[in-house]
Amino acid sequence: MGDRPHTRVEELTPKPAPIRPADPDRDAGPDPDANSNRHTDADRGSPSIRHTDSDRGSPSIRHTDSDRDADSDHHAGSRRKDPTGNDTGSALSAAAVFAVVVGALIMLVALVNAPGSWLQGYVSEAGTAVSPLATAYRWGLVLLAAGVALLGVALRPASRLLLTLLGSAGVLAATSGAVPCTDQCPLPPFESTTVSDVVHTAASIVGMAVLAGAMLTVALTSLFTRVMRQLALVATVLTVPLGGALGLTMLFVGRGLAGAVLERILLIVAVSWLSGTALLTLLRSSVKV
Repeated sequence: MGDRPHTRVEELTPKPAPIRPADPDRDAGPDPDANSNRHTDADRGSPSIRHTDSDRGSPSIRHTDSDRDADSDHHAGSRRKDPTGNDTGSALSAAAVFAVVVGALIMLVALVNAPGSWLQGYVSEAGTAVSPLATAYRWGLVLLAAGVALLGVALRPASRLLLTLLGSAGVLAATSGAVPCTDQCPLPPFESTTVSDVVHTAASIVGMAVLAGAMLTVALTSLFTRVMRQLALVATVLTVPLGGALGLTMLFVGRGLAGAVLERILLIVAVSWLSGTALLTLLRSSVKV
């Protein structure tokens, strides 16, 4: 009997609630990583991300695109610097090289076989009636003239002025070949002359002057390669003083050694420029140099 009340008191006494261990996942509060993830998801449409997308068309990127356009223009300019880069230009250039070189060689053979020393008198004397190879000389000059005109046609895509200049020079050279001078090509004021002598000499002098103009045109035309412009510049620098000295010699000295040497040097420069330019044009047409 004495123990029952004690037992009843224990049963009526409320028991304390059990202490549960702390749950770090639940009690630590909001997950910062979750917030950061939500923040990242929101940021995908945020102004900062939109700013990055807009930067794709920003001036810096557009500048890169313009650089690409500039590169394209540069390559297009390089292509424009090869205006004869086609089959027609290649055929014309090859024909010009052949005509100039072969025509000059025929003239040289006729000049060497002319009576007397080939360093005396005018080159045109090889085409007079007393020369054994007069006909060959004249046909060689006509062939060379055809090469000059063909070169003008080959270079026409780069400069129509060159077509006019080289075409005119070719016609004048052909006239010089078709109308030969008489024996020793007498010229005033030292010798009595004929109409054919005047026509032949005038066509030769004017033709050389026009050819010098063509040289200068190539030297000043940016569409040609640097090698072609430099070759033309050197030829112009040599042709102008040589032609001037030859003209003065013909006017004040007359036929002689000085005029013969000057004329031959001048013709070597002219033929070298014609053949070199035609060959460079052929190479540019064939192998794109």
